Amino acid sequence: MVSLKCSLAKRKNKTNRRDRQSGYGSRKYIMEVLLRRLKVLERILKLLKGLLKKYWQDKKIEKQVYNDMYMKVKGNVYKNKRVFMESIHKFSREIKFSSLAKEPEATPEPQQGEL
Repeated sequence: MVSLKCSLAKRKNKTNRRDRQSGYGSRKYIMEVLLRRLKVLERILKLLKGLLKKYWQDKKIEKQVYNDMYMKVKGNVYKNKRVFMESIHKFSREIKFSSLAKEPEATPEPQQGEL
């Protein structure tokens, strides 16, 4: 059995040296693996872009947040949906607190008759 494997290996090496057996059929598996990986990435990007669009149409996020997040999704910053959702909530929380900080304090002024 060992000699058979050796002879097959020698034959394969010989054909590779002569640049044989290197056509599309022998390389097809590698292409399938690469394409599978690309398809997975495309699917993730499509899902994240769809979620972002849905949040924007439901008025859960503003246009500025939408644009920033869209560019980050396009640049492959978020690896999955959980990380993406956390960043959306964090972003919206920051905007809410910054808008509250800008508003003046609502303190009632005393009326003239009460003094």
